[in-house]
Amino acid sequence: MTDMKFYYYDSSFYVAVVSDIFMAFDFHDAVPAEFYRDFPREKVASFRKKYFFTSHIHADHFEPTVFKYAGEGVKFILDEAIPAEESERILRVKKGDTYTDEDLTVHVFGSTDEGVSFGVEVAGKKIFHAGDLNLWHWTKENSKKEEAAAREFFESEFSYVKENFMAPDAAMFPVDSRMKGDYAEGAKRCAKELMPKLFLPMHFWGDFKAAKDFAALDLGDVKVAAPEAFGEIKL
Repeated sequence: MTDMKFYYYDSSFYVAVVSDIFMAFDFHDAVPAEFYRDFPREKVASFRKKYFFTSHIHADHFEPTVFKYAGEGVKFILDEAIPAEESERILRVKKGDTYTDEDLTVHVFGSTDEGVSFGVEVAGKKIFHAGDLNLWHWTKENSKKEEAAAREFFESEFSYVKENFMAPDAAMFPVDSRMKGDYAEGAKRCAKELMPKLFLPMHFWGDFKAAKDFAALDLGDVKVAAPEAFGEIKL
């Protein structure tokens, strides 16, 4: 099967490269210089197909300048709430949608915040990007009622993913230490129940230690590749 490469550029911005296909997830408003170092415009253009996925409109997941990459072989797959000019290169999606072309199939799942999450089948691989789907319990801040509602919401949305996209080859999922308490509870659920072969932490707001600590957990056969800096992930 085709090898995969992953690159991390803060917030939830991951680049996945599979064969001659470039996929960028959640290009945001504070993209670090390392992305432009690793992927100058001419390098992005050199891939046969380029897909830019945007899960929702929050600035840490979406920046309108992403559209400067429009060109031959480019497709933008966006949450339906994101404003953009009508174009054959732009596809707006919502939970439950499926998009298929000659290179990949995209399954659109829900979120426990804004927008959507994505399951992508490409070149014999399955890749999941959670967007802001997470168990946002905020135990230290929420009332018991609010926390219970958050847990119920997560169960509903995560169950839908499990019913349709089990055992992906890679899953990108939030590990957000701002929540305090068991901030990685949702991530642990993802690793243990969705059972990805590779787990890639994201949305940790510069707290690389949180990602490293998560990688040290006993998660069975799931391999965790925690980013140590912006750029290519060591697998």
